[in-house]
Formats: sequence, C-alpha cells, structure tokens
Amino acid sequence: MRRKVVAIILASNLISNIFISNNLFVYAASETAPAIADNRTIRIDAESPVSLICDTEEYTVNVQRIFYERGNYTIEFMIQNHSDHDFNFGLDGSDIDGFQITIYSGGACIAAGKKGVAKFHFREQDLTDYGINDFQVLNTTFSEFPFGTGASYPLQIQKDAFSQAPAQSQGTANTELLKTVEELKKQIEELKAENALLKEQLDSSTTTSDLDTSPSGSIPATDNENDQRLLNAIIMCADVTNGIGTDVIGQRAYIVIPKEVLSQISENGYATFLENKIKNSGYNWFSIICDDGTGIVFSNSFTGLGTYGELDGEGCVTSPLGYISASESGYEYDPAN
Repeated sequence: MRRKVVAIILASNLISNIFISNNLFVYAASETAPAIADNRTIRIDAESPVSLICDTEEYTVNVQRIFYERGNYTIEFMIQNHSDHDFNFGLDGSDIDGFQITIYSGGACIAAGKKGVAKFHFREQDLTDYGINDFQVLNTTFSEFPFGTGASYPLQIQKDAFSQAPAQSQGTANTELLKTVEELKKQIEELKAENALLKEQLDSSTTTSDLDTSPSGSIPATDNENDQRLLNAIIMCADVTNGIGTDVIGQRAYIVIPKEVLSQISENGYATFLENKIKNSGYNWFSIICDDGTGIVFSNSFTGLGTYGELDGEGCVTSPLGYISASESGYEYDPAN
C-alpha cells in the first residue's frame, strides 16, 4: 500500500550491521573481452574472468567486483555514461540453476556524462528458505531499464567467481570498518549534544529564522524542530575508489541523524533537504544514516527516488526495505517486495 513519506518506519542497529567482508573477487582493467553485439551469453568464472561487458558510443560497462559477504552474493559494474542523457540499468530474468530469484539493486541510474558503480545482489537466505543449499551458476541479463527497451547482455556467472579475498585484504577492510564504527559513535554523541542545544534555542525563540544557517538564507524556514535538525545536519564526504583501492573515482556524502528525528520530519522538510543538499551535488551517492543501521540512499544526486533499507559501512543499501518516490501529489513510500 502506498503512503506519504511524512513518517518513515525504520529498524535494526547501525553498529551490528557493519560487517567484515569474507569473500571478494576484483576484476583488473586488463582482463577484457570483446564487446558482445549479438547477445551471446558471456560466461564468467574464476578461471576465465571477464571485465568488459560492452563498449558502445553511449556507455561502457565493466565488471568491477564479484564477491560474497555475510549472506549476500554481490555483483558490481563500473559504468561510464558517454551520452547526454541518463541511463538506468538492471539485471533481468535471473535464476539460480533454473530457480527464479530476486535481484536487489543498490543504485543503477548513471547520469549523463558521469561514471559510477551499479551494485546488485541476491541473498543466500532466498535460496536456503526453499531447500537450496548450493548452486552452480547464476543466469541473468544486464539490460537497460525499463527492460526490453534497449540493449541487453546475457551473463552466466559461475559460483566459483564469488571467490575468497586474500587475508591481508580482509584485515585492511576490518581496520577501515573499525575506524568507521568509532567515527560514527563520535558523530552520534555530537548529534545528541547538538539536538539538546537546538531544543533550547527553539524553546526560547519566537521565530524559526534564527536557526537558518544557510549563508544565502535560501533554505525555507519551518516550524518543525526535526526538519531543522535534518536541514542543519553536518554533511561529511568520503572518497570512492576502484575495486582494488588504487584510484579515487568519485565521492560519496552522508549525514548521521537519530532515527527518532528522521521518523518525525515533515514532507516539506524532506523535500527542502533534497532540493538544497542533494540535488545536483555531484556525489556518487548520498546517504542519510540513522543510528540503528538503516537509512535512505540517493544514487548520483537523483532525488526522485530514495532507497530505504539496511546499510553497510559505506552507506550503501544491503537489504532494501522500501522506496520513496516523488509524485505529482508529493512523496510516496512503497515497501520492497
């Protein structure tokens, strides 16, 4: 059932949801194959990895990483959009050894002239719930979205392509995640103190204009205390690197805000934040991170669709719980299937 996003129902715990990768397969740029123009199936396995999926005048698609971590099988594609219009991509007609499965997306809209990562995954639980404890091959098709309207590239990904990362890489990832945990703990404490200060200011103020921290005063005033908390949240940035961490390919941004605050923002406050903080910001993705491990993610500064769900240490959705979309009448929330 559709409903307005005046209050967003969120769940889980931030710290417990940050996890350490167990398996990883990184594809080097030199591991290429000819562009597939006749829809022949592209086979990917540990012995014959493929990097290049297609290279056309409009876009180039490479396999960035294929890995398994904590119950999720993940495929990442690095996409360069050469055109002057946005492209949406998806994985269509997916099955595991003939058993149809759901593929979840972590952001597949690549803006005109931009380069970004499209992340897709399926859950191990989706198989074991039906007695499937092992598999041989994932059959799927990388396609322009809506499906059937553009080019498509059939893929056959063997299970052994989801291979194990070196112990040194796991240790590095572990160290980085621990740093992220400590940083988020510190930010949560700072936000609690800021919240108490803002509450005092609101109680003693006769107008909301005193809380406008925008240099140009372009952010509309609002009487909702929680709207102000969202609008005044500190935006933090982090580099986005390639799969082996050698090159910076962009930036992501995020804020950390208590669940209690986000669940009580108004639709006007939500729209104002998207318009003034996220739209046309140029980030690879923007995450609103709650203190319970869930949040909302916007890919490529696109504010028309936000994916709500459980997040990983980089502010990406690992388990979608719902989608917040713009409509003529406002914003609507659709639970994930």
